[in-house]
Amino acid sequence: MVNYKYMVNKNIEQKTALKIRSIPLITVSVLAIAIYAIAILPRFFLPVPESVPLVIFNLSEVHTDVFDHPFGHPEIPSCNTGDIVFYSSNVDLGRLKADKESCESPYIDGLIYSGRNTPLKVLIENGDIFLDQHLTIHTENGNDYTLCLPKLTNGQIVYFDNEGTPYTDIKLTQRIINESCKTQLSGGMVINVYDAGKSAVYPNGFDYHALVRGSFNYPDIWEFGYLFGDDRGFDREAMCGDCYSRAYGNAPLAIAPHPTGSASFPLIVPADIVTVWNVTEEVKNICLPLTFLPGNPGDSEVYYLSEDGTAYEDAFLTIKAMAEDCELILGRGAIPKQVISANTTILPDQAAIAFTRGDIYDPRLLGWLRWDEGWIEGDLPLSSVVLKGGAPLVIALQNLNSEEVELSWPQQELTIITDIGEYRVCIPEQVISAVKPLLFYLGNDGLLYQDVFLQEKIIC
Repeated sequence: MVNYKYMVNKNIEQKTALKIRSIPLITVSVLAIAIYAIAILPRFFLPVPESVPLVIFNLSEVHTDVFDHPFGHPEIPSCNTGDIVFYSSNVDLGRLKADKESCESPYIDGLIYSGRNTPLKVLIENGDIFLDQHLTIHTENGNDYTLCLPKLTNGQIVYFDNEGTPYTDIKLTQRIINESCKTQLSGGMVINVYDAGKSAVYPNGFDYHALVRGSFNYPDIWEFGYLFGDDRGFDREAMCGDCYSRAYGNAPLAIAPHPTGSASFPLIVPADIVTVWNVTEEVKNICLPLTFLPGNPGDSEVYYLSEDGTAYEDAFLTIKAMAEDCELILGRGAIPKQVISANTTILPDQAAIAFTRGDIYDPRLLGWLRWDEGWIEGDLPLSSVVLKGGAPLVIALQNLNSEEVELSWPQQELTIITDIGEYRVCIPEQVISAVKPLLFYLGNDGLLYQDVFLQEKIIC
């Protein structure tokens, strides 16, 4: 006889057990859907954040770092022929007024804007903008901004976000440079130079390197000083004197080699590693490539510098002026902070070997080996700022004759004991002028080189 009561009860138990077993599955499914909704769906349904507009109500200063001719073409003026006019909504905040004769762009103040928040607008009037450049602006409420302004033609309008990036539309959706201005500026060398030294001997006809950042605008050009090619070294008072404390913004450092008024052209300016530092002793290295100045007296070139010291031909750091990055070049050099002693097989009368780094005209040395007194310990302190840089050890052969008598230097072996190791190098037979020393550079491979970039080995 079939027990229907038992079967009914058994069926109820099975259904109840099935529901209980299903609870974890349902819970897992609900959790999975929740995770998907939180992590995945927002990608499809939340709007992409828009760029934040740069809102300016009152401008007080505007500067540009454009040079007056494109690199390698001193005969072609590249100064702004168009006025750069700044607007908030339709209110004229001010302008850089182009002077086609002097190639200057003085700032002319405008009105104060008090309307709703709209992105800063720039209109090009009465001419063109021939070169990419940075605009460094200062507002009445004390804020500073650096804008990336590309080449533009008469009548073009661009709008800026709060990172200085230009757009063609007021909604800031159509960017007109390859990367954001903030990203581009992060690759530049931003330092207000207080002092500088060089590692190369310069020819007759070379005058100085001008060090500038942020403003080529006369009369307020932010020129930190002149690094002369001779023993005058760095002159901070050559231009504004206090620019190291006044320059602001994030435009990259620029360096411009200048010939003298009596130079013969083309003038070949040697490659060099320039060491610069600011008032707080932050040190940067600059690699300057071999440069030909093809123009006339007064003509010069300008290099813009990346964070690692590599030279570029343009302010946006897109056209490299040298085959290698500065970082690779610096990595080849021996950079001791102390020369403990040195000796050689023979030194002719009136001959000396000076050891230095970072500034060949600093009267303090890492050491001096003379024909009459032998080794003289250096007086350049280990804490010297210039030793924080990456310029290689310089071995300078000196002719100490009081008259302009050439010195025949025989081939010899030189032993140098430093805080980072001992080096034995060969110096080939030379003729040394009484006017300028002959420089060699020590590589971390233990070899001597003729050039500061450590590419031309000395062969005995």
